[in-house]
This record gives sequence, structure tokens and C-alpha cells, in this order.
Amino acid sequence: MAVSLLISFISCAVITLKFNFALFPRKYFILNIWGAWCFGAWLCEYLLTNSTSLIKNKTWWLAGVGLLIIFQILKQCSWASIICYNISIVLWGWVIVPIIYLEEFLEEKNYKSRSKIVGLIIKVMATIGLSSYSLYMLHEPLMYLRNAVLKDVSSEKIRLLVGVVWVFVTFLLAWASYQLFEKPFLSYRTSRK
Repeated sequence: MAVSLLISFISCAVITLKFNFALFPRKYFILNIWGAWCFGAWLCEYLLTNSTSLIKNKTWWLAGVGLLIIFQILKQCSWASIICYNISIVLWGWVIVPIIYLEEFLEEKNYKSRSKIVGLIIKVMATIGLSSYSLYMLHEPLMYLRNAVLKDVSSEKIRLLVGVVWVFVTFLLAWASYQLFEKPFLSYRTSRK
């Protein structure tokens, strides 16, 4: 983990110093975001294999606050855009962990109470979870498309409306991608075993 973060930091620094700005190919250069990917893999592995809850871990939360402070400081520096992008990816870990524990809590509560509202929340979360790979693959290009659509729109109300609708469209497209591509491929792969 430390090696991948160091390599990403060095790669971001070289691109920032050499080119002084982040075009699309430079921003997404694999070594730049390798550390963030490895952090995500580490987080998944930790959540699957450790009984120790990150929710109750003070070091976890202090690291999140520290990273958020570093992000806010670097965000003011024009030269740090690539580094800020990577930090923003890693910061999602502190959003995702409570959601995972919330889902576990709701499943346990639903098992005991059979509440229809809790059941619906779990169903929505499970649907998002099933289509998470498609969501991961589609959200960046769809954000760039949304930004291109809104480039010349100055009305804040229209921008807000398009932004909210776009979130739902992104989730719907991710679900459609799961149904049309992932699910048939997974079924085919299972039948071949």
C-alpha cells in the first residue's frame, strides 16, 4: 500500500512539474491513480477479513480528517490538481464505510422487524451494489458529458435540476449496463465451469 501511494505521488509530481497542468490522459495515467486503486482494494480486503470495526476506530477517523485538511489546503494550489484528484478518490472510503455498516445494521433490523421501509432501503442499496462495477466504469464519462451539456448554462436552477436528474440517469444506466452486459456474461461464465 505504501509503495503504491509513493509511486502515485512521484508520478503526480513528475507530471505536475514537467507539464504543469493535467490534461485527460495525464490525469488518468495509471501510475497517478494506482495508489487510490490500491487503497480501495485494501479497504475491501480489510472489511472482508477483519472483525474490527472501522466505525469505532479513532485512528481511521483521524486519518480521514487529516486527509480532508490536506485536500482543502492543496485545493487552493493550482499545481496540485492531480494530487487533489487522487485524494478525493481516497476520501470516498470514509463515505463508503458508514454506508456498508448501515446496510449491515439495516439487514439485521429488517430480519428482526420485517419493516417494509427498511426492506425497500436494503433493496435499493443491493441494486446499487449489484451495478457498482458499471457505475464505477460509467460515472466519470457521464460526469464529463454532463459538464459539457452544462458548459453554457448559467441558470443555477437549471444546473441543479440537470445535476439531480443526471444522478438518477447515471444509476439507471449503470443498472441497465449490469442487466444487459454483466449479468449475461456472469451467467455464461458460470455455465462454462
